[in-house]
Amino acid sequence: MQLLPSNVEDLKHGDIFIYYTNIFEAIDLHTEHYKIHPSNTYMTLTLKEKKTERVYRFVQSHVPRGPVKGTPAREELAHAIMNDFDPEAITLVMGDMNGAAHLFLEAFEEAAKTSNGHKPPFSNITIPYHTIINTKMHADWIDNLFIANPYPEVSSSVAQDGSEVFTDLQPVLTLLEKLKNHALSNP
Repeated sequence: MQLLPSNVEDLKHGDIFIYYTNIFEAIDLHTEHYKIHPSNTYMTLTLKEKKTERVYRFVQSHVPRGPVKGTPAREELAHAIMNDFDPEAITLVMGDMNGAAHLFLEAFEEAAKTSNGHKPPFSNITIPYHTIINTKMHADWIDNLFIANPYPEVSSSVAQDGSEVFTDLQPVLTLLEKLKNHALSNP
């Protein structure tokens, strides 16, 4: 199992990827800071599945929010994803998106018009449960999952119940436990 970024000092933004090294080979990892709000980032991890040689691209972001920052941040993220889009890779975009799924799907469509010419094949993977408590203390959604998958034989879904992933989660929890005492600072 591998944690990226591997240098704990690079975790200042608080975003990490964990992947199984017996299944995947890391190809690339890069982080960009939003122009409108540089303390927020988007990270892209590209992995190759060892058995099939399929490429997987994971984009994780904490998208800036609000009436001034939300729209330009969505547009920046969509343009970055579409400019680097690989139609033969399975691409998963995820994170604290601070916006409804349809706003991101529209941003992908707009970005595709001025990027590499690929029509964005992203679809929203509905999360069937609340993911946060909002400022009014109500359960709410701000997290989104979008997938572009050119391989119909590769299925994707969200676990409906935590018990579906508990047995596979212990190695991840053990790895995260090692980081527990390391203070993360947000610039």
